[in-house]
Amino acid sequence: MNINPNLVTTLLALFMVLSLGSLARWSSLRGLSESKARAKRNSLRTWWILAVLFALAAIFGNLGVCVLLGVASWVSLREYESLTVEDADTRTVPWLLALVPITYLAVFLGKGPEVLLGLPLVALVIASTSRVLQGRTEGYLAATGRLLLGMIVLVFGPAHAALLLTLPEATPLAADGVGWFVFLLLLTEVNDIAQALVGRRLGKHHITPEVSPHKTGEGFLGGLVVTVLVAILAAPYLTSLASRPSVGSLPPGLGSILWPALAGVVIAVAGFLGDLNMSAIKRDIGVKDSSRLLPGMGGALDRIDSLTLSAPSFYWFVLATAG
Repeated sequence: MNINPNLVTTLLALFMVLSLGSLARWSSLRGLSESKARAKRNSLRTWWILAVLFALAAIFGNLGVCVLLGVASWVSLREYESLTVEDADTRTVPWLLALVPITYLAVFLGKGPEVLLGLPLVALVIASTSRVLQGRTEGYLAATGRLLLGMIVLVFGPAHAALLLTLPEATPLAADGVGWFVFLLLLTEVNDIAQALVGRRLGKHHITPEVSPHKTGEGFLGGLVVTVLVAILAAPYLTSLASRPSVGSLPPGLGSILWPALAGVVIAVAGFLGDLNMSAIKRDIGVKDSSRLLPGMGGALDRIDSLTLSAPSFYWFVLATAG
């Protein structure tokens, strides 16, 4: 297996930062109650497990990424359906879940764009069929909307992260274009963490307290700035964004900063909106954590939320600005 040196360097840097963060987290446990300390330890263990899975997916390239995201989408959709689906629609759920492996298999085989284009239509047909055949019109709009929303948010959106590996402009700096995927996941998580840290320390102006009480303007701006800076630093090693030409009369060297910075803005804003969207869904359902699958973090929905919008937004940003 031929692994690109820049990919190895990025993963090593990731684990180094995670190690330093782990030391800081352990030192902060002193003086906490046992329940809070246990929650933080569980969260830390979960971060390490997710980091290892992410690294393995990146190393195995297209296959690893499709398997990782396919499992994440399937588990997330299963959680979502268990929380939202009514008894009359339970027979529809297996058919929708079956679309998940089909979608990611298509991406793996190079047919991702064609399949993703038709996925919303196929999902709509499946979501509406059960009640239509039963002649049940009461609650039809709400039920069909819930089922279709789950497919678009949890399958259609995240699948674009796997689709990044098929980009025609895939950089030679990372094997098989996996650098695009690593770049997206890295910035999405950096944005989440920076927003939380800055918001916790400096947050005063709440953006949507009814939806997500901890989201503040200070946290959003802090995450945006940190994400843009990391994007500028990481882009030359993982993507071809830094080698794109500048726009119009701008200085020639500005492109190496402009395009990565814009990518950082897109990922930060889209990730923030994806997080808010999932928070609104959970508020409507009446749950804080979608499950206890990930100790210290909640369920799969609580972890995939930002990626649901950052993945398609970044994918189409790269295509639209390819020139």
